[in-house]
Formats: sequence, C-alpha cells, structure tokens
Amino acid sequence: MENLTDKIIVERIEMAFGKRIVFFVGAGISVPSGVRDFKKLTEEVIQTLADDELEELEEKDLEKKKKDYELLTELTENIRPEVMYQIAMDELDSKVLYSLEMLEGYEPNYYHYFLAEAIRRGNWVFTTNQDNLIEEACKRRGMKPEVDFKTYYGRGNDEDFREYLQYINSGDIHRGCIFKLHGSIEEDARGEEKYKTVRFSLRQVGEGLFGPRKEVLEYFLKEFDFCFIGYRCRDDFSVFPVLLDTKSDKDIFWSRFDEGPLSLYIPEEDRLLWETEREENKPLDEKRNLDLLNINEVLLQRGKKFIFSGNLGEFINVKLLPLLGVKNLSFDEEKAREKGKAKESGAFFRWAKSKEKFERYLFLGRLFEQAGNLNKGIESCSKALGEAKNDFQLIRAKQKLADLYYRRQEGNDEEEASKLYEQCINSSKDPLERASLKASLSNILRRRGKDFYSEAYVTAEKAKEEFETDISEGKRKDKGLDYARCLNIHGLALYSLGKFEEARKSCSDSISVKQDLGDVDGISESENAISLAFTQEGRRLKDQGNEEEAKDKFFKAVEHAIRALDCRRKIGNFRGYAQNSRNLAWPNSELMKLASKEDERQEYFKKARDGYKAGIHYWDRFYPAPATESVLFRNLLAGLYFDFCSLTEDQEQKKRWAQEVIPIYRMILGYPKRKQKAKEDKRTPTAEQNLENIKEILKEVNLDSEQKEAESMLKELREE
Repeated sequence: MENLTDKIIVERIEMAFGKRIVFFVGAGISVPSGVRDFKKLTEEVIQTLADDELEELEEKDLEKKKKDYELLTELTENIRPEVMYQIAMDELDSKVLYSLEMLEGYEPNYYHYFLAEAIRRGNWVFTTNQDNLIEEACKRRGMKPEVDFKTYYGRGNDEDFREYLQYINSGDIHRGCIFKLHGSIEEDARGEEKYKTVRFSLRQVGEGLFGPRKEVLEYFLKEFDFCFIGYRCRDDFSVFPVLLDTKSDKDIFWSRFDEGPLSLYIPEEDRLLWETEREENKPLDEKRNLDLLNINEVLLQRGKKFIFSGNLGEFINVKLLPLLGVKNLSFDEEKAREKGKAKESGAFFRWAKSKEKFERYLFLGRLFEQAGNLNKGIESCSKALGEAKNDFQLIRAKQKLADLYYRRQEGNDEEEASKLYEQCINSSKDPLERASLKASLSNILRRRGKDFYSEAYVTAEKAKEEFETDISEGKRKDKGLDYARCLNIHGLALYSLGKFEEARKSCSDSISVKQDLGDVDGISESENAISLAFTQEGRRLKDQGNEEEAKDKFFKAVEHAIRALDCRRKIGNFRGYAQNSRNLAWPNSELMKLASKEDERQEYFKKARDGYKAGIHYWDRFYPAPATESVLFRNLLAGLYFDFCSLTEDQEQKKRWAQEVIPIYRMILGYPKRKQKAKEDKRTPTAEQNLENIKEILKEVNLDSEQKEAESMLKELREE
C-alpha cells in the first residue's frame, strides 16, 4: 500500500511538471557522486599548499608522536572558501584555480538524471555548481547539446546570458536550459581557460550577482514556480539577495535534507515569521541558524510554500525516476565516490609544489589572520620575512607583519608596527604603494592615542592626495580598493580630531568606491566608522544639553552599526564582528542614560549589554584574545552595569547587576597579561574607576562579601 505522504508528494511534483517549473540546485545534489563541497576543497588546497609549514607551526603531542590537523581544522572552519581563494590568488597566483580539477571526473547520480528528464520535458534548471554532471546526465539520456538542451554559464563576458534576455524580451523563451550562475568548468579548454567563468564568484566575496545573469534569474522567479534542492541559501552576496528582493505569488518547493523518510510540510506565514523572530532575537553572542533565517526569508517572498524534509534523493531514485520512465541507471554511489579523486600528478599539485617557502608562509599568515589566530599569523609572517630574497618580498612581509601587530596590540606591538610601516615607505619605489602604506601608518598612529592624532591626520591627508594624483584620469584602476581604504582611514583621522561631519563624508565616499568594486567587508568597515562618528557627535550634543538632537545621532549610529554587523557575521569576520558589537553597544548605552521611562531604560541596557557580551565572546575566539581589547570590552561592560545601577530605581535590578561586575574582574585579574593591561590602560572607564564606583553600589544594596572582594581587587590593581 502506497504511503499517503509519498502519494501527495508525487501528485504535487506531477502537477509542477505539468505546468512548467524551474529547479534551483546547489552543491547538495552532487554530494552522492563524491564531489567535494567547497569546504572540503578548501581543506585540501590548504593542506597541499602548506603541509610542511603547518606541521612546523603545530604544537605536537610528543608522547603520541602523531600528526594531526587542528590548525587546518581551525582555518577551514573559520574561513569562507571564496576568501581562501582570494588570499591564494593575492599571495600565490591565479593558478590556484587548477585545484578546481578536483571537481571533475565524477559520475552523475539520480538527482542529475532527474534534472535531465525535467530539462527534456522543457523545464529549466539554475545552479550554483561548477561541475558538469547535469550536462553529462543529459548526454547519457541521449540528449544533444545545443539541440535538446543549452547551457548558459557566462561565455564571452556574459554574452550568452544577454542572448537569452533577448529571447525573454521577444516573448519566445527557449525551454530546456541550464543556467550556471557561478560559471562552469570548461572541460574542452586548457589551463586556466577551463576556469575563467568560475573566477567571478571567487574574486570577491561581495561582488554579487549582477547584469544579465541577475535579470534572467529575476524573470524566472517572477513568472514560474521554483523547486530548490541541495541549496543552503548561504551565498549572501550573490544569489540570496536576488531571491530576497524578487517577490512573486508563484509557488515554492524547498527540500531540507536529512536521513529520515520524506515528509511534506506546508507552513503558514505566521510560523515562518515566528521561527525567524526566534532566531533574530537570540543574544548577539549566541549562534544563529543562518540557513533557516535565509530560507525563511525567501519562502516569505513567494505564494504557496511546500517543504520536503528527509532524503529526497532516495525518493527520486526509488519512486520518481521509474514513474518518469527513467530506469536502469548505472550509478553506483560507492564507485562514484572513488572514481573522481584527483591524482597527485594533476596541474594543481604540480603548481603547488613549485611554490617557494616565502609565498607559502605569507599565504598561511593571511589565513591565520582571517581565522583570528594572530599569534600564528605573526609566526608565519616572521618565517616569511626570514625567507625573503629581494626588496619586493621584504616589503610584503614587513607590511603584513605590521598589519598583524596593529591587530594584536600587545606590549610594544603598535610601536613596532609604526617602525615597520615607515621602513616599507622608505623602501618602496611605487607611489601608490607608498600612499597605501602611509594610510596604514596613519591608522596605527591614530590608535596610539591623542598625542599622535594630528600626525595621523597629516599622514592620511598626504596619502589621500597621492592616491588622487595618481588615480586621476583612469590611471591605476587596480588600486581602487586601496584608495577606498585610504578614504576610510582619512575619515577615522578626522573623527579622532572631532570633525564628525567631514569624517562621515570621507567614509561615505569610501563606501561608494567599495560598492562599485564589491568589497562588502570594506563597506562594513566604513559603516562602522560612520557609526562611531554619529555616537561621538551625539555625546557632544548630550554634554551641551541638546538631548533630542543627541538621540537622533545615537539612533543613526545604531542603524549604521547594525548594517556593519550583519555583513561581518555572514562573512565570518570575527574581529570585525567584535568591534561592531561594541560600537552597537555604545549608542545604546547612551540612549539608556537619556531614557525617561524605566522600561525604555531596561530595553537599551539589554541591547548595550548584549553588544558588549558579544564583543567579548568573539574576541575570546582569538588565540589568545588580545589583552588590550579583552580588558577594554570588559571595562565597558562593567561601566555599563554601574551606569544602569546608578539610574534604575528597581532595587532588585540594582542588586542583580551590581554583583555582575565582580566576575568580570576575576577574569581580568586571573590572567597576568590582562591584569597588567588593566593597570596600564587609561581609557575610560578604567578598571580602577569601575571598582571604586561599584563598591559604593554594593554597599548600598547590602552585598557585603562582594564589596569586600571589590576592595581587595582595588588593592591588587594599585600594587606596584
């Protein structure tokens, strides 16, 4: 007897086939064939390029004497594949794309044969996959390319997609087409030419889907039902924004894979909204289900919604393909997984072995920086410096070391970074390289404090002038991102001098350049800087007694901080996420002080608290967390608790949050580096100020033991 759920699913799919449907498929459909997903591919690329260097950096267990890949795991867990490829192309060269040969040579599976049958019947398929397994399944079903099906993947600067737009505009759209939105491996081409259409999705995480590709996808989204299979909806800066922005009353079918039997779920919009709200309202330091958030947002843009949960592939293989007349497939999953493994004689492996140690160490240094392990990054770049053989390599290694010292901020790191930038400026013969280095020097000077603010501004102004002189009239367009970064640093230098409107203007100009170039993380940096400028201007207005104007600035600061935060969470920039969380907390803490009602005060307090705690959480993911930032964030959180306790009339709330200051300073004083930084750090609020202040609150609410502990901590901080 046929399962009722299976019967309903078959009926739904038959209905969909009957009125034309568009399939959108991702990497999940090729997994049964053994095709590496991009995370696995990233791991193999890093391991092949830097196997010996990773082993040198690994802290080995001498007793077990076995090699493991904890560092490798750290890198692949914390770095998006697109970022890894971009770093590899920057520090090595574009031949890293030869690694895509590991996506070739596999057998099509039941998903691919199902899609081939859908194409034969006149339906369409969009995919983010670069492999050619759908096309291979079509051929094995006796379908001829360009006759029975046609593939569009970005040939000739997207001329093929432009051609299809002409069909759409004429009202005579071709059926039975495959649209490969992220390019395709061209198996008949040679060398890098095989991967030229793939590069667009690897050059920049944030480059996005644009032009005719976007227009073709938008047309089908508006006019047809869609069925999504094997797609996680996590390409946040490519396909997902198009799915989100294209509303339609057409139906949507979505497959959520698990190992269980297939079931059909028809969600109401209220349920989807509730799930979304539940995830979005989690504390900032708690992991969100980004797949669920993105998928639900897409579902909400469509008409009727049908969700398949379970193993759709098995259902297709056992029930749907025979029903569609597709029988006697030769696919064997176990054999397929073995067949496609790349040989070590491949072009990628030969190229990888040709790389010098200097290049490998610098590549690893940048990967560790991206993953948040600054100490390992510094160790790798120091080794690269030792391998440098000419002035060009010396400048590259010194610049990267200076960048890492700037980010770590331990001991004399800032002073050391300044020296390295100055050495690079004096050695460089390239005017725009010197301008870029001067921008970096300005940034570190600003970080060193008030005594250096004027020098930081003068240095940034010179860098900006030099960029604008050399980039004018279209020269050196390849330096556009460096110029955009310089504009942002110029804005931060103005911010340090209290010139807030000018600072925002410079950062906004930076965003305009970055938008044109698809630099999403850079846009986040500028949004973050604009948020800081609004916060500081709001504080100035508050001190002058202009509370309403101050509130307006704080609200704008929150708006820009949220924009920055959302981007950095999605691309996995933990350092940036920590900073943005803090900068979101700052204006909320000021709004708390200006609130006239207790419920408003508590709402802003919670938002500020969540921001500081999220910042601490993400800083603590570094290895180890920089003492400077760890102390600053904890001081800010402790200061927030004191401010709230001073404002609230609720005695229970006062008691609850006053005692939360004590564990913060247990954490600081329990680590020698943090303890020393807490003694030295003069930024407001200091550890000493917070403990003095909270001591009085603890006395007021009769928390005697906590008061005594605060006094003991103060004594420890004041000891020489």
